[in-house]
Amino acid sequence: MTIEEQIYRYAQQLPPELRAELLDVAEYLALKAEQRERQLWNAFSTDHHISISTHRSY
Repeated sequence: MTIEEQIYRYAQQLPPELRAELLDVAEYLALKAEQRERQLWNAFSTDHHISISTHRSY
């Protein structure tokens, strides 16, 4: 059984108000993952720019 299927199975067993909380948690985790990805990309972009500019020889 996949993780998605397990989550779905648990969600089906919850009362509606707890399903709403589960959705809130899922949205929070999705936002957190998006922010982490953005931070990693920004760090990569910054590091890449620095490494190019410090290795130029004019």
